[in-house]
Formats: sequence, structure tokens, C-alpha cells
Amino acid sequence: MKDLDLTDGYCFIRYAKGNSCYSRAIKGFDGATLLWDDTNFYNRLFTGEDGKRGRMAIAGGAKGVRGMFFLAGALDLLDSEGEWFAKDGTLYFHAPGGRQPDAADFLVATNDYSIFDSAALSQVAIEGVDFLATSVKLANPGNEQIVFRDVHFSYIGGEPLFEDTPKGKRGSRPIHVSGSRVGFDNCLFAGAQNTALDLTGSMLYVRNCVFAENNRHANFQSVPLFIGASGTYLVTHNTFFNNCSDAIRIGFKDNYKKSSNPDVSYNNICNAGIYNSDVSGAYFPKMTQHYTEFHHNWVHNVKGNGVRLDQAGEEFTVHHNVFWSSKRGMSIEGYGKFNVYNNTSFRNKESCDLIRNVVPKAKGSNPEMVSNDTSFPPIDDWNVLNNLVQKFADNVGPSEKRPFDKSKASGTLHPERNKAKSIPVKDRGDIQGNLTRFKPTIFTNENLGGLNLVPDDRIVKGGVSPTPKLIAEGVTALDTYRDAYDYKAKPWSAGSDWMPYGIDVPRTMARAEQFAKKYGPISVVPEINVSGLPIGILSQTTYKPAPQVQNQGYKPKGKGKGPKKGKGKKS
Repeated sequence: MKDLDLTDGYCFIRYAKGNSCYSRAIKGFDGATLLWDDTNFYNRLFTGEDGKRGRMAIAGGAKGVRGMFFLAGALDLLDSEGEWFAKDGTLYFHAPGGRQPDAADFLVATNDYSIFDSAALSQVAIEGVDFLATSVKLANPGNEQIVFRDVHFSYIGGEPLFEDTPKGKRGSRPIHVSGSRVGFDNCLFAGAQNTALDLTGSMLYVRNCVFAENNRHANFQSVPLFIGASGTYLVTHNTFFNNCSDAIRIGFKDNYKKSSNPDVSYNNICNAGIYNSDVSGAYFPKMTQHYTEFHHNWVHNVKGNGVRLDQAGEEFTVHHNVFWSSKRGMSIEGYGKFNVYNNTSFRNKESCDLIRNVVPKAKGSNPEMVSNDTSFPPIDDWNVLNNLVQKFADNVGPSEKRPFDKSKASGTLHPERNKAKSIPVKDRGDIQGNLTRFKPTIFTNENLGGLNLVPDDRIVKGGVSPTPKLIAEGVTALDTYRDAYDYKAKPWSAGSDWMPYGIDVPRTMARAEQFAKKYGPISVVPEINVSGLPIGILSQTTYKPAPQVQNQGYKPKGKGKGPKKGKGKKS
């Protein structure tokens, strides 16, 4: 170890808070101490929210510090089978078993984009194409009716290092499409260095797609799927697995035009946060969500939250989801106008939490929703109904620690909050019908090996019934059972009806759990064998318009046969 020559190498560092990783050049190594380029590393503009708090001298040994690293980019580090290193026109390869490498074809990306058009386009269909180590950019907001079907995107973007946030943004090359009535059906997004799909506009949809091993640089700014919505959108029947940070992130434009409620449904989201820990399966970071409905999703084996609505949130509906084997199932934070009902949360490490914000936020607040009630009373005016949640807490958010501490010191906290900062959720006001601290035997099979979270106990019967008031407030699909499934019901399933690379489709909760455990430690993206690629011109294809985005989940047709890798594709 002490004799390693690390010239031109770099270290891949996970920052202290655990939500971003950065690549920094190695400046020197004397056999005991590694010197690396920490230029602007402790500056929030360049490396996120830790800033100077991430300094080794400050963070060293502190609780919650998640700083980790590995080394790469130097010939002396080539010590395991399958590893490779390139320098000065020579490729070094550690062949399995020490045998001579076979003759091989090498593909080198020469263009950032294979499709780039800044003009407004309409009625475009792209079908059955493999995009390898390249990207697509159709960023004109005037685009209309652009459809991608049965398209595979592998190794999206390709900048070698993610040094800091500004450089990372400049170098990112996601699949980026803007416009109205833009959609992706039956597509694969695999191995993106940063964001895989950046979709912006209105009447957008992503349907029956697979997102695997994206955001390999594992930075907070990048995600497999980002939607910047100026109108409604639909994200349904997709599978997200082995992505290095959040799987889905939603942002809303200031010019958002309301129509039907946005919809995120019937997705199978697992193994989010391969490198990072401050992550969510689905992350909704900005203020109002315009009554987005997050429903009928399986979210499991996530290092952070299953679903997270960040501070200053409002107008959000979460129902009929199943969360398991994660750090936390749900974390709903904000001012109010929330509907949380018929969800199941089981075998998660920490309590699901509801967090009411009471003071204005620097990132923006709706002044009509800010109460400034720093007594921090228990929440009783959110529609939290008929949930089956093993551990459920009413918490005070970290961003309001200062006013909380001030009220505690002055003796002005609500009596219940004065006893404990975290209060167990129980029936009060608009919070009704929830079951917590239940026995695992309530389910058909509580064991992860054969997991089936359909209730086998009539105790789930007899929850709150729908009322005109609840329906008017957006609680439009309330079931009277306390769970995401009825007693001994036939379970619905989530995720795409196809998988790449010969992987079986996990159609049950037990298979989904087994899938997450099996593929979490390994890389499957992409298996490439493309010598002798066919070369040709795509035939003219009659345009097929994108369907109207509906306010409901999409049920794939057929018998689960998805696009076959490589068949009928041109590159």
C-alpha cells in the first residue's frame, strides 16, 4: 500500500451528510497520508449544503458523518479481475483468470448528442432505437407531440469526473425533452453518469419504462427521472432499481397551469441510494405539489425515505402505497392541505413522520399557510386516514429547531410537545382510523422471504368512510379498510411488465424483495455485445400521436412481453 504510485489518480468521496459524492484529483501520497484537491470543497455553492461543516477537523468522529471514499484512475490500482485503465493510448486490462484477453471491438463516443434540435418540433415518433453512450436534446418549450417507444438509452452522458456542482451541471448530458404531450413508453434508461431523463413541460408521461444504475456519480443534483412540470404529468408502471440517489424528483414551474391532478402510480422503486444515504425513492422538494397523487406504488429497500415531501410543502396526496425494508416509509413535511390515506408501512427502521412547518422558509413560503404558532401543537387538521403504519410520529423538523428551542426555554410549547419533541400519531381531529404498533401476524406473510402484506386479520376492517367534505378536499379514493389492501384481497402489483438483460419481472412483493436483495450488490448495466453493429437508415414511420394524459394509472396490455434487447434496432 505504501508504495502505490497514485499519479493522475483521483478519489471518489461521499460528503459528510451523505447526499452527494465528488471526484477530486489526488495531489500526493507518501505512503501514509493522501493529499487531494479540496479547492472549494467546503463551499456550499460548490458542494452542497454541508459547506464548511464538512471539514474533516469539524466532522471527524461526529455522529451521523457519512464520509467515505475510494480511489481510482491510477495503474497501480489495477488489482482485481475485470478492472481496466487507459492512459496515453494504451488500455490495460486485468483479465479474469490471468488469461490473455480476447480480441475485442472498442467503441469510443465522439459526440455528446446523436439528436440535437433547438427548433420547435411536432408529431415526432422515435421507435426501436438503441442509443449507446450518447444523448438526445430537444429543449424547445414549443415542442408538441413527441413520442419515444421501445427505445434503449445506455451510458447516458460521459464526463469523466464530477468535481463540484457548477462543473457538474455544465457537463451533464441527460436525455432532455421539453414541450407538451411528450411521452416515453417501454423505454430503458441505464448507466447514466448523472440524470438519465430530464422531462419538462405539460401533459408529460413516462410509462412502462425501466431505470437502472443511473446517476453513477451519485450527486444530489442528479436523478434517474426529473420532471419539471408546467402542467400535469403521469409517471406510471415503471421500475426503478439500483439508482445511486433519489429515483424520482418532481419540480414545478412558476407558470404551472392546473388541469387534472399529476399522477405517480404503480411504480416499483427499490435500491435507491446505492452510494448515498440522504435519499428518497420519490422526492418532492418544492412547496405546492398541486395535489399530485402518489398512489399504488411499491417502495422498498431504500437507504432513506420511501417518499419525501420537503419543507414548505402543501397540496399533496399519498394513498394506497406499500413501503417496506427502508430507513423510513413516508416523510411528509409542510404547512398543510395533505391527504395521506390507505398506506402500508412495515419493517422500516424509523417511524414514518408528519412534520408541520409553522414559520416562513428561506426557499419560499405561501404566506396564507404560515401559522407562526411556535407552541408546535400536535397536527389535527391533515386528512391522515386508514393507514396501517407500524411506527408513526408527529415531529418537529430540523429547520425549526431554533424556534422550538426558544419556545421550550420560555415554557410556551404545547403541553404534549413539551413532554416530547416527537409525538405518536393518534386519532384526533382530521386524523382518524389509523392502525399503529400492530403485530406482524396481521399480514398473510410478514417474513421477507415470502412477503405478502395483504391483511389476514379482520382488524383492518372498519376504518373511516368517505364523506362529501373529504371528497371536496381531494380524498377521492378512500377505502374503509386500514391498509393499502383489503382483508384477504387479491393484491395489485407495481412496476413495468418487462425487464432488460433477461431479468425476471418481480410480480409479487416476495419476488420484489428477493429482486432487491439479489441485484442490490451487483451491477447488471449494461451487458454490451455489439460487434458488427448493423448500419442503416431508419425507415419513415407514420406518426402515432401521444394519448391524452389521464388522471389514473396505466395498465399495460398483453401478457407481460416487453421489448427485447437488440431486436429490430438500428444504431
